[in-house]
Amino acid sequence: MRSWVLRQLSRGSAPPLDPDEFIEVEDLPIHMGPLAETVLRREGIDATCTETFDIVTRTRSRVLITVARRDAARAAQLLTALH
Repeated sequence: MRSWVLRQLSRGSAPPLDPDEFIEVEDLPIHMGPLAETVLRREGIDATCTETFDIVTRTRSRVLITVARRDAARAAQLLTALH
């Protein structure tokens, strides 16, 4: 029984990560979104800003920055310099 359970739990290794997949890098106040997107694009990083809805205040007060997985580390460094 134990070996059967272990086989069921061990379904192999995780699939490889797609370097072109867009992932979330930073969640910023809405007024910093255009600046962050401009900085990333100047560095050659294809970035996307998406306004997020705050359910408590019922406003769009934050922006979500997404970049390709291969550029995530460099984008995070550039965005920390903006703070």
